[in-house]
Amino acid sequence: MCKMKNKSGVVINFTPPSAKDTDSSVEAQYTVWVGGTEVNDQYITKDQAKALANVFIDDDYNDVCVFKIKGNV
Repeated sequence: MCKMKNKSGVVINFTPPSAKDTDSSVEAQYTVWVGGTEVNDQYITKDQAKALANVFIDDDYNDVCVFKIKGNV
C-alpha cells in the first residue's frame, strides 16, 4: 500500500494500481472512505480525492483512506 502525508503529517492510504489498471485510455477514478463509510457518491479524480480526504483529516478523523478504483496511473 502506498502512503502519503497531508500538511498535518497524517498518513493517507492509497491502494497501489493493479496490472489491469494500465489502460491509458481510461481516466483514473478514486473513492474516499472515512471510518468505514464511503463519503463520495460518485468516483472522483485523484486531486479531488486528496482534497476531500484532507477535509476529513483536518477535522481530526484518523481513519481516512483513498482508493483507486480504475484507470491509468
